[in-house]
Amino acid sequence: MKLRNCMRGAMVGGAIGDALGYPVRTIKSFEGIQAKYGVRGITRMDTTRWWLDNEELDSEALVTDKTQMTIYTAWGLLNAGTPKMAVASVREACIEWYLSQIGWANTQFEQSWLRKVEGLNERRDADYTTMMALRAAFEEEPFFSRSNGSAGMARIAPAALYAASSETSIEAADLQAAEIAKITHLHPLGYIPAALEAHLLYRLAADAAPSRIRFIHYIQEGMATVRNLFAEESEALDRLQELVDKAIALTATCQSDVRAIESIGEGKMAEEALAIAIYCSLKHFGNFEAAVVAAVNHMGASDITGALTGSLMGAALGYNAIPARLKDNVELQDLLLSMADGLWNDSMLQQAMNKEADLDSAAKRQLLAC
Repeated sequence: MKLRNCMRGAMVGGAIGDALGYPVRTIKSFEGIQAKYGVRGITRMDTTRWWLDNEELDSEALVTDKTQMTIYTAWGLLNAGTPKMAVASVREACIEWYLSQIGWANTQFEQSWLRKVEGLNERRDADYTTMMALRAAFEEEPFFSRSNGSAGMARIAPAALYAASSETSIEAADLQAAEIAKITHLHPLGYIPAALEAHLLYRLAADAAPSRIRFIHYIQEGMATVRNLFAEESEALDRLQELVDKAIALTATCQSDVRAIESIGEGKMAEEALAIAIYCSLKHFGNFEAAVVAAVNHMGASDITGALTGSLMGAALGYNAIPARLKDNVELQDLLLSMADGLWNDSMLQQAMNKEADLDSAAKRQLLAC
């Protein structure tokens, strides 16, 4: 049951990082964050919604479109029917999310009860590339933006977790994650980091006793795997390798987390966001709270770097290890847990069906041999 706990941890952990980083994502310096939240920056969930027009005290800690699309991705996977239809099903789910964002009801795609979940379909800072790409997909028009923005990789966690629990090969999981990111982000650095993220989530969730040393091994293994899978994209791979190596090296220095993170980048680009999440997860491995707090306290895209770090640490440590003070007020937590359990249950069914098919094939071979 450790894997199930880690699937729950990755799903909710991502939402925690997303919600913790949401209030500060538009503050342009760490000093600005300190001015608002104190010398350590933001360390607890802010439920005031001060950064939105509809300010409301004592509400839940809100998530952004990153968590919304993660839920829709999980729904797409659960409704795919067959592994071959997974990416197409996620694509339809993403289009349905897009239609919910613009308030457009369409009978072709409006088939999900998710449309009725409060908070799931509110506008929460969706990025331009994602919206334009999904608009083009809905209208069946070509879309040629080669963006390497970080939003494309923010929704792939369910695919990696489902693959790990259903014993799909890790290479297939990496490729599927890249294809899901490519639904909206077509630059190699928009989708190759998604493949590496999936590789790390898969390994951490499936590892019975993950450690810092093993995590470094998974990072190195993941880079070797994506180099093999996307060998034709050498320039993008070299850039990703440079940032990943830098992130690992920075964990051995005495620099503050803020200074180290901002030397990597702002996290607006996928390769930067993943490198920041790797730095925070590796520097504070085993301590979920310290990792996500580090991941959101900087001048960049705090919601995405928080979400990626939360997913990685949640996959490594499991839901039960996340402090209650971080998860108690997170918006959509019950739905995230339900989706995680749905992926787990569906993967168990898929394994049983595969074993039954293998037994049938073995029986047929035995009959033929007779």
